[in-house]
Amino acid sequence: MLIAAIVLSLLVAFFTMAWWMPRAWYRAFFYPGRRPNALSSRLDALSAWAGSLGVASRMVTIETRGRRSGKPSRVPLVVAEVAGDRYLVSMLGESPDWVRNVKSAGGEAVLIHGITERYGWKRLPSQSARRS
Repeated sequence: MLIAAIVLSLLVAFFTMAWWMPRAWYRAFFYPGRRPNALSSRLDALSAWAGSLGVASRMVTIETRGRRSGKPSRVPLVVAEVAGDRYLVSMLGESPDWVRNVKSAGGEAVLIHGITERYGWKRLPSQSARRS
C-alpha cells in the first residue's frame, strides 16, 4: 500500500511539473537546447493523440507539413479563447517548428479535436503597431 502511494505521488508530481516547477528548469529538463528530448517527444506524441480525440475542450492537435521533409507532423496545443475568438498561442515564442511550418505552408494548417478543421494563418499586429 505504501509503495502504491509513493508511485502515485511521483506520477502526480511528474505530470504537474509544468505548474509547480520554475519555467527555466522545466525548459532545461524537457527542451535542452530548445529542442525536445526523447521523453518530451514521446509525451508530446501522447498529448497529440489525446488532443486529436477531443478529450479536453481546450486541447487540440495541429497538423502541418514539414517545411523540409514535406511529411505531416502533429503537435499538441492549447487554445486560448478571448472575447469569443480562438487563438493558438505558442508557448516557445515565434520560432517553434510548428509555427515555421505553418508560415512556410502559406498559412494552412489542420486542427484536430474530435473533428477536423482547416484553418489559415492570421498574424495579429504587435502592441507597438496598435498604438500608432
